[in-house]
Amino acid sequence: MKAIILCAGYARRMYPLTSFIAKPLLPIAGKPVVNYILDKISNIRDIDEVYVVTNSKFHSQFEEWLKYNQNDYRMKIKLHNNTRRIFGDRNVGGIDAVSKIMKKTKDSEGYLIIAGDNLVDYSLREGLKFFKKVKSPVLYLAKISKNEAHKFGVVQIDKDNKVINFEEKPKNPKSNLIGTLIYYFTIDEIKLIDDYNGSSNKGDSFGYFLQYLIKKKDLYGFIPNGKFIDIGSLNDYKKANKIWASS
Repeated sequence: MKAIILCAGYARRMYPLTSFIAKPLLPIAGKPVVNYILDKISNIRDIDEVYVVTNSKFHSQFEEWLKYNQNDYRMKIKLHNNTRRIFGDRNVGGIDAVSKIMKKTKDSEGYLIIAGDNLVDYSLREGLKFFKKVKSPVLYLAKISKNEAHKFGVVQIDKDNKVINFEEKPKNPKSNLIGTLIYYFTIDEIKLIDDYNGSSNKGDSFGYFLQYLIKKKDLYGFIPNGKFIDIGSLNDYKKANKIWASS
């Protein structure tokens, strides 16, 4: 099994802090965000390789980071320098990078895909067990205040945890369940990503891809027990430092 950590964003909402350093390399309680993610991945024995998707601006920073961190992990860590491309009138950067890595590796056991700015205090192994059980893509969910849900992809699930509705940043959320950018994908999602990129759907957001995916295939939601922080703002960054420093 392979893991893909998406670290190619520019985090403009966190300027000037991220003007000269990639957000996943920012320290949380003295350790880069991406290292916390790798710690969680390292506990999944099924995963033997990790691909870190970067952009050209910060790629050299990740190269330097990798020199001093590869030996701390049992998995082979590889960098994938992502170049966004235009498909029709749309940017297909992050989704395109995932498709390229999946096509290159062709791992029949599946893929863990996670954003490089997601911090969690729970294991990712329980979600893997669920993924193996349903044999279909799995999306990690989080429960938050309905007043905050409009900032995320809002999810509705049925009694079997199958996703029956996904809305990317709706004005009037129908649920307090949101999708986190943590997925387990099967190898079959390559074709769906290519079909999505070739369609007239909206851009590079994985949320819009999930809206497309649930029309084509069963997608399941998994609700873990624990904390989740999406470091999307300076306030989130301060909050994460406070929580992880005290844990």
